[in-house]
Amino acid sequence: AAHFEQHTLSYTITPIVSVVNDNTLTAEFVTVYPNPASGILNVQWSINKAATGNINITDMAGRSLVSVDVDMNAGAGTKALSLAGIAPGIYAVRISADGFTKNIMIQVQ
Repeated sequence: AAHFEQHTLSYTITPIVSVVNDNTLTAEFVTVYPNPASGILNVQWSINKAATGNINITDMAGRSLVSVDVDMNAGAGTKALSLAGIAPGIYAVRISADGFTKNIMIQVQ
């Protein structure tokens, strides 16, 4: 005759909770328009957290022509910059905030 023994197994499941506290600024997009521009250049962004940013327009020799500090709220935002006094040509726009940097070339007409 067969002999059966009952075995009882007990398991404890302990969840491992891991929290990622990532405070890195990330941008869904950063763009400028219109390009080519004349008069006004709009800088538009969408970021994951509020930051103080800087928008810098430089000529091809690296000379800063416009430098503006911008309070960038989390989410989408736009800043209009005057191009008054900037001669027609090609310029670099550098948008930076909290370790994030984006460079975009523009043409001023």
